[in-house]
Amino acid sequence: MTLIVDSQSVKCASTVGRSSRGYDAAKKINGRKRHVTVDTLGLPVMITVTPAGIQDRDAARDLFWRLRLTQPQITQVWADRGYAGDLVDWARERF
Repeated sequence: MTLIVDSQSVKCASTVGRSSRGYDAAKKINGRKRHVTVDTLGLPVMITVTPAGIQDRDAARDLFWRLRLTQPQITQVWADRGYAGDLVDWARERF
């Protein structure tokens, strides 16, 4: 099974608690970030919500770990450069 992962920063209302939102400096958004994993048909497999200040590669460790536990048939994950760096080596070692 092949999956695709990406993220999207979204603004939050001022009523949302500070502990659950952050600032995405790249997109200049104060809010939350959705990390969406879909299959090759575009159907959602897993969605994780984090404060916007969390880097994609940091949130992906938890996301990939939960994906591996719930979807052991995964063979490949496509991602953009936001997920590059140490995450690739980390995933190779564990999966």
